[in-house]
Amino acid sequence: MGRNSESDSNGWSRARGLVVKTLVLIGGALLLKRFTKSTTRWDHARIVARSLSGEKFSREQASRNPDSYFNIRTLTCPATEMVDGSNVLYFEQRFFMVKPCPKDLKCDVENGATYCTSELTILKNNEIHTWDRGYDDDGNQVWGVKEGPYEFKPAPASSFNGMFSPLNFAPSQPMEKRIEGSFVLQE
Repeated sequence: MGRNSESDSNGWSRARGLVVKTLVLIGGALLLKRFTKSTTRWDHARIVARSLSGEKFSREQASRNPDSYFNIRTLTCPATEMVDGSNVLYFEQRFFMVKPCPKDLKCDVENGATYCTSELTILKNNEIHTWDRGYDDDGNQVWGVKEGPYEFKPAPASSFNGMFSPLNFAPSQPMEKRIEGSFVLQE
């Protein structure tokens, strides 16, 4: 009897050891697969195109800090798919050029900006952060956000397009600070 119970415990010990070794081997294989998986440049391009596509707002940020940020909407959609699988994106945006001008002409440039920069960051949660800033000849920032980038978050799936866009409705809270003066933008 003593010998039989000894062989039973030895058998369980071997089975337990075999199970542990199998689990370690499978776990190692999964870990190796995870670390060796690489993203190709085409995968990266698809991820960027998918992140940029759709309707995004800076609504949350504008409601948190209305003195520094506006509620801006950006709308981007794939225009066509190329033969190689890449996408051409179409988005409605206007580009304005800020040119230096002679000091005696008094050019119509906001706060004396002579050049501007735009930086764009795409986050994994499909948010887009942008920094748009204008600088004078001495390199001092004269317009644009200073506290942080504009944060464009994807619009909720239930948002309405067209005339029912949230941008067409008056804000729920009254604006304490009015924008005074007029601005003319030329293409």
